[in-house]
Amino acid sequence: VLAYKVRVDKDPNDVEALEAMGNVNLSLGRFDDAKEWYERALKVDPSRAGTRMDLALSLRYLGQPDEAIAELKQVLKKDPKNAAALYNLGIILLEDKNDKQGAIARWESLMKAHPNYPQTAQLRQLVESIKHPPSSSPTSPSGG
Repeated sequence: VLAYKVRVDKDPNDVEALEAMGNVNLSLGRFDDAKEWYERALKVDPSRAGTRMDLALSLRYLGQPDEAIAELKQVLKKDPKNAAALYNLGIILLEDKNDKQGAIARWESLMKAHPNYPQTAQLRQLVESIKHPPSSSPTSPSGG
């Protein structure tokens, strides 16, 4: 961490050091600090999709799902088949916005574009369980 801090102090536009500082803070659960480092990195180089996705993750953990969604959509505007962005956007839409159809649409796009994506089997099951939830059968009265 100290080495990256020294690099940033020496060159405030060292985008790799800025991103690394964001990553360290993200892994430590310091989401406000991570957000600031990622934003600084993106001011230097707005085209860094990985940094933007990490910023989205920080924003989500800060309870700002709309801002996280906006960052992921920026990644997808430049790279509509970005697997990580599609996956994470689906997660945020489902878990934070309760937008089941939006989540399904992103995941189906992901599975179509990347049939060998590591989480494909899980996503297929999740999509099916959302589309066809198990019907709750009436419980039989217990005797006793």
